[in-house]
Amino acid sequence: MKNALATGLIIICAALALDFILKTALNRQIKSMPQSDVNTEQGWVTDNNIIRVDGLEAKRASALVAEIGRMYPFLMNSRWDGNTFLISYPQGLPFISFCWVVNYLNYPFDMTKDNKLTVLAWCTTNNIDWGGNPELMVYVPEGDTEYDNAYITTKDGLTFKQMFAAPEPCVKVDELALTYQERP
Repeated sequence: MKNALATGLIIICAALALDFILKTALNRQIKSMPQSDVNTEQGWVTDNNIIRVDGLEAKRASALVAEIGRMYPFLMNSRWDGNTFLISYPQGLPFISFCWVVNYLNYPFDMTKDNKLTVLAWCTTNNIDWGGNPELMVYVPEGDTEYDNAYITTKDGLTFKQMFAAPEPCVKVDELALTYQERP
């Protein structure tokens, strides 16, 4: 009995240590990312933002909000509207975090092909040059196979690809992955 308890405590301590090490390494990697086509280092999503998630059941929505809240500790509002779930950050948040939330909602840990969600987000940014237009739509296009990107389309039709694990974190792309849609 004592051996089982000791083994359990060792496993828990190891898991906590691993979690700390991984988060520390990720934070260092993010801080060391070089600048690219778009200066996202000081980018901040203003309070004018919304994430729309379609195809989500109420129970799963509640679980996802709890997960996101643990990963991104920014003040978040959420609202259930039939089959649509809306999330907003009334005090804003860093642009990269906003993109990560959009990506995470597309690929949550419990996702299968049968329960894939449709996620579109809109935000206004400051301190980022998006071709003169701060109003953006953020999404992961259907058919994405890289699982580590978010796409940004401006109201003017410019498209950027935000990559989370690449030397060039955000680059302009020529193909229009999705046409800008007005926010809800």
